[in-house]
Amino acid sequence: MNHLAGDNAALAANLRTLCDRHGSVAAVCRKLNVNRQQFNKYLSGAHVPSSANLRTIANFFGLSVPILFSNPEEFRTLIDGNFFHAMSTARHLPEFVNFLSNIVFDSTVQDSEILGVYDRYQFSSIYKGFILKSAFCLYRSDKFLQHYYIERFPSFDKPGKT
Repeated sequence: MNHLAGDNAALAANLRTLCDRHGSVAAVCRKLNVNRQQFNKYLSGAHVPSSANLRTIANFFGLSVPILFSNPEEFRTLIDGNFFHAMSTARHLPEFVNFLSNIVFDSTVQDSEILGVYDRYQFSSIYKGFILKSAFCLYRSDKFLQHYYIERFPSFDKPGKT
């Protein structure tokens, strides 16, 4: 998995944010079954976890690997649930305005441009502070666009069960 060189600092900051919200670093390492000294190197930005460890870490926190490398300020917004700033920013982006204009007003938009499967993130109502990742499927049925979600609910009370 290739990540930009500058992403190491973002990953380190985001891991620190996650650890702050999930108790001690030692507790997180025990739950992940990751060596504490090695994890400290990830937290300092000195090393990046292997692809397998990245997946393990991302799955533990209910995130995708690319989200771990996102801008730390945006990441904190996602984790803390403050979407107002994110939506306010998005509303003023030309890409967002064009997207809405095309979807709502332009009947020539090809279904292939928007139909498909997307990653969807939401806060878990069961496990405070965790984010639930689901597949959002957008499809056409006759004249209407329709959607459904496929969600996997991990059981942190009984590890190994979903």
